[in-house]
Amino acid sequence: MIDSAKLGKLKLEHTFKEGIFVMPKVYYLEEEDGTTISKCKGYSGKLTKAQYLELLSGQTLDLKITKWSKSLRDSYVWIQNNTPYNLSFTFNKRQQIFENGKWVNTTPLILKPVK
Repeated sequence: MIDSAKLGKLKLEHTFKEGIFVMPKVYYLEEEDGTTISKCKGYSGKLTKAQYLELLSGQTLDLKITKWSKSLRDSYVWIQNNTPYNLSFTFNKRQQIFENGKWVNTTPLILKPVK
C-alpha cells in the first residue's frame, strides 16, 4: 500500500521513533534521525518534550504569548506582549480506557438523548 511513484498508493513521509499526542493540535514527534516536530495550538513558541509529558500527566503550563488585534474601522493594529496563556490537558470528545492504571486507548463518547 506504500509506493511514492504509483497513483493511489500512500507515500511514506516520515519514520518516527516516538510520539506524544496530548490532544488535538498538541503533539510532539521524534523521528528516527533525531529531528523533532512539535505543534501546540495557540502557542507560536516551541515546547520541550518534558512539557508535553507534563501536559499529558494533567499539569497546566503557564506560557506567555503575543496577541494581535486589529480594527479596520479605526485603522489600527494593537499588539499585546507577554499575555498569559494557560495550556491544560482537556479530553472531552472521547472516553479514556485504562489498563493497570495506564492510559492505553480511547473510545467515542456515546450521548443519549434527553427525554
